[in-house]
Amino acid sequence: MILKGMKSKIDVKVTAEVDSDLGRTIPVPFVATFRKPPVSETREVLEQLQSDDGVDDETLMDRFLMGWKELRGEDGSEIPYTPEALAAVMDSREYRTALVRGLMSVLVGKRALEKN
Repeated sequence: MILKGMKSKIDVKVTAEVDSDLGRTIPVPFVATFRKPPVSETREVLEQLQSDDGVDDETLMDRFLMGWKELRGEDGSEIPYTPEALAAVMDSREYRTALVRGLMSVLVGKRALEKN
């Protein structure tokens, strides 16, 4: 059952802050689509993150990331969501950070992240 206004997936605008020369960063926004889990699953994931074993970022993306939009390559063309493209994105610190922050905003709520 899905309640009124609730979604099973959600689009989140994320921004990779790509390092540039002289300590500057270049903001690169795109939209990540995440599966929105029920509270019970969210609690389980957050407990795993806080445990000694933890959960790696790749596992979290495999579990929750459903795709992206407006992610562009150097030539300006849109990069389709594929396992290979995800592996390349996760190999970039700035893009990895953007995706993890986006997922955390889905798991704990954007307002909760802003308080910290």
